[in-house]
Amino acid sequence: MIIYRVNAGFRSPNHWTHQDGGRIIGEACHFIDTFSFLVGDRPKSISVDSISVNKKGISGDDNKVITISYNDGSICTLIYTGQGNGELSKEQIEIFFDQKSIVLDDFETLKGFGVNLNVKNSSGDKGHKAIIKAFSDSIKTGGKWPIELESLLETTELTFLAS
Repeated sequence: MIIYRVNAGFRSPNHWTHQDGGRIIGEACHFIDTFSFLVGDRPKSISVDSISVNKKGISGDDNKVITISYNDGSICTLIYTGQGNGELSKEQIEIFFDQKSIVLDDFETLKGFGVNLNVKNSSGDKGHKAIIKAFSDSIKTGGKWPIELESLLETTELTFLAS
């Protein structure tokens, strides 16, 4: 089981990030892709719920819970919200498996429970340089894509279903 919480920050409903599919299309696709990478299996189903709001300025479009079930039995939940406080970290991933747990907080600390992982990243690098290099190398050499086309298409389909 994986829970990915994104404290995305408030954007007024007329902000440009709500255009053309909004924040789910523009940002949540990356979190959905992370699920598929971590699980390593094909998705079976998706469920999406948005908050129902009566307050002016709050959008259900960027306040969603997206749950994806995979063929191997894995269940991944994305909580994407624009309603959290800015003092809370933006992203936290909790992974539960085999009586073990892993928590990645804002790509700065990685803690293991039942597994020996305790890392603090002070560089601020979230892996962007490595993925750009892998992509560039695949183009230069005609080699394997960093992410297979089938996985990219699945992520796109799931993201459209979630938006």
